[in-house]
Amino acid sequence: LLEVNNKENTRRERQLAMLLEQGSYFHNLSKSEQTAYINESYKNGLSPHSNCPTTKLTNCNADQDAIKICAAGGINTFHECLEGICPNCACALTSLLGLDCFRMRMVRFIRTNKDGIFGNLLLSPYEDKQNHLIHKPRIYMNYDGDLVPTIDEDSEYWVRTYEETNKT
Repeated sequence: LLEVNNKENTRRERQLAMLLEQGSYFHNLSKSEQTAYINESYKNGLSPHSNCPTTKLTNCNADQDAIKICAAGGINTFHECLEGICPNCACALTSLLGLDCFRMRMVRFIRTNKDGIFGNLLLSPYEDKQNHLIHKPRIYMNYDGDLVPTIDEDSEYWVRTYEETNKT
């Protein structure tokens, strides 16, 4: 049990570090780059049905000190803490930074390639196999919190994804 808890803590710590990095990265982009980042996020799962305008999300993310304070509370309470700086849009902001606030899992890590084109580096092996046109190399976070290069098939990834998705 201790080993499982340590792996879960490692995964949460890495996700939190990635989340903070995304917030800082997005904050330091120009307005046009932020727009490109947001558009790429929509292509990679950011909900277009959010009632939170992107200008509000950008403004909320500008308070990097408050985001760091929320991060100090841990990944499980991160989006709840953000309600104080981004009322009614905390989950949308969390999602913009790449964390699915319902499954508590990093799903996007947006970066530019050498040509300045934004893309998601963090994909499942299946998504990588289906989309050969974006950034290489690609990575995904396995359930032990390790960032690993994508491969064509990873049965352990899919077994754990299924188990996590179908928890009762």
